[in-house]
Amino acid sequence: MVLMAEEIGEGELPEGVEPLAEMLQDIREVIFALKGAEKVLVSEIHARKPSDDPTPVALNDGSKAVTKVTRRRTKLNREGMVSFVREYVRENPADPETGEVVDQDVKFRDLLFDCFRLEPRWAKLQKLGMNDEDYCEVTLAETVKIS
Repeated sequence: MVLMAEEIGEGELPEGVEPLAEMLQDIREVIFALKGAEKVLVSEIHARKPSDDPTPVALNDGSKAVTKVTRRRTKLNREGMVSFVREYVRENPADPETGEVVDQDVKFRDLLFDCFRLEPRWAKLQKLGMNDEDYCEVTLAETVKIS
């Protein structure tokens, strides 16, 4: 597979679209299998070296392997989180630095912008008449769907 990747990188490709699509399909299958193998290896490394052991493992090429546990959050209750922020504002009406009581709507809005990422919803903005190219640089990315 590495040899195939090198050949592709050097532009050594077969004629026609069908063989290219088949190569792409093969590569995607290998990537999928490798991701599964990666998960198994990570799990086994953690089983053999506990995450609370901060000692890096030196590898032959001079790099180091460090075990770490990260948090993944799924199935977010966004409405509950926003309600939490609203309740926080009600219970803490004063600015924590100055002690001055601030407008709750302004404080709520500021905290929402501070605590949450706001990603553009391009289709909805387009329905409002926004031209995305007026607000960002647009590049096109080619994709191939194989089903």
